[in-house]
Parts: sequence; C-alpha cells; structure tokens
Amino acid sequence: MKKVLFLFFAAIAWVINVKAQNIRVKPVKGERGVVVGVNVVNPMRASLADQNAAFNQLKAAGVKVIRCGITSDAKGIDYAKRAAANGLSIQIILSPQYLQAAPSRPYDPKNFPNMWSGHPLSYADPTLSKVYYQSLFEQLDKNGIILTGIELGNEINWAAFNPEFPLPGEGKILNIHDLYNDPEGKQIAKGFLQYLKILAVLKEVRDQSRLNRQAPIILAGLVSAPDGEKLYNNKKEDIVSLPGTIGFLQTNGLDTLVDAYGIHSYPWAGQPGNPAADGKRAARFTSVDIAECQPVGSKSGKPAWITEWGFNNTDQNCPINDTARTLLIKQMMGVFEKAAAQGRLAGVTYFAWNSDPWSKQPDPYSLYRCNGLTSGGKEAIKPLLAFALTVQHPVIAQHIAVGVNLINPYKLSIADQNTMLSKIKSAGVHVIRASITPNDAGIDFAQRAWNQGIQIEWMIYRFGGYDPFGHVPLSAADPKQFRNSFALILARLEAKGIKLTAFELGNEINLSGTNPEFPLPGKGIQLSLNDLYHDKEGQQIAKGYLQYLKILSVLKEIRDQSKLNQHTPILTAGLGNYEQADGPLPNRPKGDIVSINSTIEYMRAHGLDSLVDGYAVHIYPWGNGPGDASAAAGRKTRLENFDLQECKPIDSKGGKPCWITEWGFNNTDMNCPINDTNRIALVREMMNNYRPYVRQGQLVGLFYFFMEQRPFIKKHFAGKYLSLRHAYGKRKISNRHNIIKIMGT
Repeated sequence: MKKVLFLFFAAIAWVINVKAQNIRVKPVKGERGVVVGVNVVNPMRASLADQNAAFNQLKAAGVKVIRCGITSDAKGIDYAKRAAANGLSIQIILSPQYLQAAPSRPYDPKNFPNMWSGHPLSYADPTLSKVYYQSLFEQLDKNGIILTGIELGNEINWAAFNPEFPLPGEGKILNIHDLYNDPEGKQIAKGFLQYLKILAVLKEVRDQSRLNRQAPIILAGLVSAPDGEKLYNNKKEDIVSLPGTIGFLQTNGLDTLVDAYGIHSYPWAGQPGNPAADGKRAARFTSVDIAECQPVGSKSGKPAWITEWGFNNTDQNCPINDTARTLLIKQMMGVFEKAAAQGRLAGVTYFAWNSDPWSKQPDPYSLYRCNGLTSGGKEAIKPLLAFALTVQHPVIAQHIAVGVNLINPYKLSIADQNTMLSKIKSAGVHVIRASITPNDAGIDFAQRAWNQGIQIEWMIYRFGGYDPFGHVPLSAADPKQFRNSFALILARLEAKGIKLTAFELGNEINLSGTNPEFPLPGKGIQLSLNDLYHDKEGQQIAKGYLQYLKILSVLKEIRDQSKLNQHTPILTAGLGNYEQADGPLPNRPKGDIVSINSTIEYMRAHGLDSLVDGYAVHIYPWGNGPGDASAAAGRKTRLENFDLQECKPIDSKGGKPCWITEWGFNNTDMNCPINDTNRIALVREMMNNYRPYVRQGQLVGLFYFFMEQRPFIKKHFAGKYLSLRHAYGKRKISNRHNIIKIMGT
C-alpha cells in the first residue's frame, strides 16, 4: 500500500511543484491576499475579562488577525481558543529557549530604560527550543487552532531586544562588513548564526504539524535602518543595518527557512498631507524598509511582512483628535498597496491596537482610544489590494489540497481502518476524500484520521433524505431535515477539535446512476443547458438542481457559524463527465447525463457562486495511446473543453476554481509483479496538463481515485482500478524510483 500510494501521491504533488521562474503576480482584491492585522500588546498580562473585552472590540471592528505572543501553558492555549471563537487568527511571536545557566543581561532602567533584559542570542538552545515548539504545536493542533504566521524573535538586530549587543555600545549602525570583521559585529554574527539553527528546528516542527504546516515562518521583525545612517539618538545603543542583517542571514541559509522577512516600519510623521513629505515617506519605505524584499518565487529573497508599523498620537483627550494620524495612515496604506501589487508585501500588522495592560497611560501608538476605534484605526485595518500568485502560496493564500479517495471505510473493521490510516500517513498523504457517517462510527473514524494527521475532505453523500442509489430524488431533499442532522454532526466533530479540508455536498448529481431524478431507462443522451429549461426530462432534473441549491444554502449558513470550520471551503457535488458534446451517448443506450458545463452554468444562473467556494469535478481521461502524441493532444483538448472550462481563478468576478475530487486511470493487469508502465506514462502526461490550471489558480484541489478492493465491491468493480489491498500486499512497483525521478519529486 505504501509504495503505490507514495508513487501516485508523489506524482500528484509534482503538479504543484512549480519552479520559481514560472510564478507570475497579478493584483486582485480580496481577503486571501495581503494579511492585514494589528498588534495586541502583552495579552497574557491582562485579566480574563479584559482579554474578552478586547476580543469583542476587535471582532466588532472587523479585525481578523492579531500579532501577539502566548504562553504554551493552559492559559495561553485558552487565549488562542477564545481568539479563534471570535474569528481572530493569531500571528504568533515565538522566542528561542535557553538553558538556565545561560548568561543574562539585567535590566538597567536608569541608564538604558528601553533596553530590555534577556539572554544573548548566541546561547539559544536548539534542543530545548524544539521540545518547546513541539509541545506548543501539539496543543495548537489538538485544539484546532490555525495560525496566520509564525514569527521567531523580535528586533534581533537592535540592542533593545538582543543582549548579544553590548551596553553601552559604540552608538552606531553596523553593516555587513562589520559582522565579519568588527569585534562587536563578529559577536553579534555569532548570535545570528545560532538564530538560524533555531529557525531550522522551528521549521522542522512546523512542517510536521497537522494544521499549521502551511503557516508561513517570518523572520524576526527587524528594525529598519540603512547602511551609513546616523543613529536615531545620541545614546550608545547599537543597531545592525537592515541590509546587513538580511544579507548576512541570506548568505548563511535564511531563505531555505523562512517564507517572509519580518520588518518594522515607523515612518517619519512630519507634515501629514504634504505631497513632498508624503513622497519622502514613500521613498524611504521603498529604498530602505523593503529594499531587500522580493516577490514570492524569486530566485533570491522573500516578500516583506511588516509586523509592526504605525504613527503616534500624543493627544490624551477624549474625544481624541486623530486627523493628522489618519492622513499619515491613509497615505502609507496606499504605499503598501503598491508594494503588494508588485508581490513584495505579504502582510502588515499595525502597532498597536491597545496599550500594555500594565501601562498607566494610553500608548500614543494605540488605535483603540476613548472606548472606541479612532479614525486612524479604521484606515489601518482596511483590506489592501492583494497580490495573487498563479500558485497559491501559503504566505498569502490557501494551499493546493492534494490527496486520495478512501471509499466506504466503514465496511472495514476498526483494526483494518487503523492499518489503512497508518499506511496512508506513512506514504505522506495528509488529506483523504471520504464520507463521515452521521453516527458514532463516523465521528470515531474522523477522530482517528485526525489523530494520524490526516484531514478529511468530507463527501456528504446523503442529505435531507436524498438517496443517490435509492428512490428519493434530489428534488425531494428536505432542507430542514438536513439542517438538523448536519448541524449536529458538525458540532460533534468540532467538539473534538476536528477541522475539515472541504465540504463536498453530494456526488455526481448530474448522472443517472447517482441521481434518481433521472428516469431509468433514459434516452442515452447528454442533455444541454437548453434542455434544462425546455425538455421535460431536463426540467425535472433542473427542479432537483434548484432544490440542491437550497440545501447548499443551509450548509453555508451552518458553516459560517461554526467555530473551527467557518473558513472551510464548500464545494459542489463532484460532477461526472462523458467528455463529449451534447447529444447521443455512444455505448450508453439507457443512461443520461448533464455535462459539467451545463450543470454549473444552470446553477450559477440561480445563485451557485454565492454559496460555494469551488466546483468539484470528476475526470477519468481516455486511456488510449499512452505516449502517442495524437492521443495526448486529444486528452488535453477534452480537459480544456469538457472538464475544466468553467474553472476560474480565486476572486474572479464570475466563476470559482475547481477541485478534481476524483480522477484516475485503470489497470486491468492482475499479475504480480504488475506492469504499470502505461498508466504511469498517462499519469505523468496528465500532471503536465494540470499544471497550467494550478499556476493560474483555476485548480486548487486534486484527489486521485483509489479503491480498497473487498468482496462486497469486487463483484462490481474488479479490474476497474488498481486494488490497493492487492497492491499493498505483495506487489512491487519495480520502476518506482525511476518514475519518481522523472516526475521531479
């Protein structure tokens, strides 16, 4: 089992392994673009009541992301759970861990009031840090908490937050040359190298997380200081320049460990609204703050994530006069938009929403003052013009869901289910498309899959009394019955902390074999869009489609109110296809079908796009002529015309992206060892066909169709697909390694 699953999963994964030079950037508007959030200062110092009050304020304002640190104990996890319950995702700040014997710099408020105590970065311990991160991420996974980003450290290039710097220092900005040659610089560089080791263990832990393996890792928010500039004050508190810090870290492997560069930008606040002053601020941001930052996919460099930025307002009166700051914030948001449109900016989090809970006076940078959001705050949390990649990069968008189908696992014993889940996990598969039955068996299976690090793309097979293989047609589906049953099972899943990959409502509702709305026997035709409006049979099928939309509406309502799955995509039923024009169906004299294109177009005309996030389709390409150019061209043309024609990029004005929730080729060879040469050639060919759709954001899910061969299905499906049980038992794919090498995995 492991070998076959690995082979196909590796082949499927290859389609999304797009080389950097092939990635393109285009501007779009939408929530999947640049992350916009706010800093919440030291929330663990606040009382439970004050924490909840802040959550209510943030939620009411429409904030979705908060940057903060949390403790790894029960209090920290509880804070994260309550944040999630209020629709807030955390951009977490993590610190390295140190041995108790590590030297520590004491706090000296008299001489250096803003230089904090702590350990030199060179003493950070990778082993302790890894244990700490593993414990934290396990707790996050267990409680269904998904992070927006993971930022390691804070302002490590400045004496205030990195005790590697001496106090007093020389009162200068060190450059990259100093990191290699100056005694102070060489010591700071030693800490930077240790920081990279901590980043490596953090990435290792992140990559093994069930829920957060796609959460971007962000370089510690760096102080923005150019080479050669005079220090901002006359105190002997040193800084390493922004280009010096990033350049040194890049040379030593930074770009293999992070997804974005965290940068702190506090622009000059002079002459708000003055065009010349505005130009000065914009030029500084471009030439200094993000000078080292590159679009996602560049050969070197990463996009910027402005993890702190802001302007102060020292007015302590209520109501506050925030006019000048509002002008400044509005101008900088425009500057950010331009950087975002270039693909060089992944996120901005304003500093700060609130004041430190221990502070006696309002923080002049805070946005929430006088019991309300200031006018500047309203500008700071507005969505930015997003940049969308042709590949859905985890820094800014949802990732490609890649997995396999698992058909009717409930016919297996618990022991066989567990064996299969273990083998799926060991093959590197993290998502399965499967049903979850509305009983204890379904909940238990979903829980055991979740515990193995496997998410479920939930195929909701029967709903509202509709029976695809019985006598209850789609038009008889009862929204009220569906509401009662679905809400209950989703609540039970969420009570166990289970997050789903997607909701797929139904299966092949456009085929006579799986929708009793179609008459049997039928005419042996593929009905057109026109038939759905004018043909007697087509009108009855359309009646079922309209009822299906009512069920979808209930699903969306329940999804939107859920705690853990309110952002889980909703998909149409996986739509079957015959890959031909409308009209008579050869070799199908009694079964009818409505094409993918006509089904989607009809339902779109009746509100589909307001209810779903994607169109699920099933593709079983012709398997003729493996390696033949003419046959390959035919498969590519049919894919374009009949399978994926309706698929549009995320945030398109008309249409949704597609998820291929079933696809595959058969192999009728029942010998051992199996000869799988032709099928592997066909799979490789289809990978190439899928890649342009992935790049354009038109294809965001891909699930190969596997089937567990058992006596109860062997009678009906023997030879149609490769038997997993047979293959996993004794078969070996003799050319597996060669094929994987060819695939580039």
